[in-house]
Amino acid sequence: MVVEITAIVSLAGVIFSLIFLGYQTRELARQTRLNNKVGLLSGMYDALTLLQTAQLKVFEDPKLSAYFYEGAQLPPRGDERVRVQALAEIWVDGIECTLMTLGLPPRPHQYDGVKSYAVYMYRKSPAIKNRVDKNLDYYEGYRNLLNGTQVD
Repeated sequence: MVVEITAIVSLAGVIFSLIFLGYQTRELARQTRLNNKVGLLSGMYDALTLLQTAQLKVFEDPKLSAYFYEGAQLPPRGDERVRVQALAEIWVDGIECTLMTLGLPPRPHQYDGVKSYAVYMYRKSPAIKNRVDKNLDYYEGYRNLLNGTQVD
């Protein structure tokens, strides 16, 4: 009789342990998904901060807008060329950071508009196109995007 009671108590303990293990596993999976989303949002925030920095420079000096939104060619030389190239680098880094963040799990489809924005800026801004084309080895996100998209 004692052996049977011990066996029943042991079996109940094993069942309880398995149920508890299942609960812990489910909670760990939920926590991992939440951590992945927080990481994604953090990466997106950093990327968007870079883009805002570039856009603030255009806001501070509106004539720079022509190089990014109106298709103006890079200045041939001088301080203006250096400023536009530096700003294009910040801009491309922001777009690249966004594209790379979107490539990480979980892959959020609600941000797919960033890909359209990246292609739009590549087509619209010779400064950005120049930066990307000359440094395509640095920009894996842009390279992957451009290889999958027909861009002029």
